[in-house]
Amino acid sequence: MLIQPQFSGNTSNSASGAVAFYQLTTDYTFARRYQLRGTLRRDASSSFAETDRQQWLPGAQAVWQISEEDFWTPTNHSLKVWAGWGRTSGRGLIGRNFAELIAPSSTNLTQRINVLTPDVTTQTDAGIEAGLFDQKLTVTLQGYARDTRHQQYFSSGSKELARIRNKGLELSVGINWQAGAVQGSSRLAAAVNRNRYQSEFPAVYPSAYQRASDGQPVSTFYGLRYLGTDAATGQPRFEDANGDGRVDYFDQQPLGSGLPRQLLSFGQQLALGRFALQLQADGMFGYSVLNTVGLTLDAPNGGRSNASGRVRNRWTPANPNTNVPAAGAPGFYGAANLLDYLLQSGNHVRLSALSLSYKVWERDARSVSLWLGGHNLLVLSGYRGFDPNISSAGSDNRQAGIDASTYPIAQTLLLGLRATL
Repeated sequence: MLIQPQFSGNTSNSASGAVAFYQLTTDYTFARRYQLRGTLRRDASSSFAETDRQQWLPGAQAVWQISEEDFWTPTNHSLKVWAGWGRTSGRGLIGRNFAELIAPSSTNLTQRINVLTPDVTTQTDAGIEAGLFDQKLTVTLQGYARDTRHQQYFSSGSKELARIRNKGLELSVGINWQAGAVQGSSRLAAAVNRNRYQSEFPAVYPSAYQRASDGQPVSTFYGLRYLGTDAATGQPRFEDANGDGRVDYFDQQPLGSGLPRQLLSFGQQLALGRFALQLQADGMFGYSVLNTVGLTLDAPNGGRSNASGRVRNRWTPANPNTNVPAAGAPGFYGAANLLDYLLQSGNHVRLSALSLSYKVWERDARSVSLWLGGHNLLVLSGYRGFDPNISSAGSDNRQAGIDASTYPIAQTLLLGLRATL
């Protein structure tokens, strides 16, 4: 039996106010196979309103080392399971729970004040981990559910409690192998996530293209559903979603989210004699990207501005079977009308990093290696912009998937010398 309590605390002062926290951590192990971990943290910050100034953040996790049980007979395999619950805080993160409110005074009618709001996440997770063949193969599967609650302020000063619920699965597989003189280490990680925004307030409009709407994923694009062109006239057609006989604001629909639903990552290391190779590839799937330049370039506006090659396929009497409207088609322009026409899939696979090294000299623990590497070498995607993995709104997860002429990630080539002496 082992019990290890730890206590820590800290206080600091900054331009944004005083911050203090105290944390108690304990770890209890019984018979080498049952483990209970717990934390209790108290945060306090003068940056927040008095009612939101203090937070208690508890957490606990239970671990069962199944392979330590007497009934476990395999000697070269291990197995453990765990379950946990905890609460964390990310309050004060600019872009998610930061707002400016108009607070007029006698001398300044447009005065604004910064408001930092509480942001508490409660998470429950459970997982299983197996080590097979003397840990040469490891497999980990974990599921989680997160509930994030935060306050949203509106121009009137009123506030609403909003929630974001996330559910997901994460899988990682690692294997160390050898084939003749080649030694290798392969790692694969995959994640699936579903999120939903919940609020009593009908919708929040972080941009002209997206809404935070009850029951929908975060960063959902809203607009009219585009049905293509009328073959006889070349005019655009939109869905009358509510069936009232006309197409207007109330027919706008969710058209997809700018946050990916699936992530994939693969890493590979190879060694053959003095040569070593390292590779990292990543993929993102299940999300949409809006290239705002297309609002001008992809729309056949009748020659009022430059245009992309897409308008060559516009409707004409000789080209009636196309989804590009006739030049200058009325009723087609405006963000709400163009969104479904312009949204593109962000699905892509990226060769994030690749390096090859050669050990030119080695003696005991000393060595000199020459290496050649690169970052962002290749992107496989149907996206017509520069890079599908962009965020013109920075870390604001309410505006993910917007490409407002964002500068693409640079492709980098490196040549280096590494020495251990």
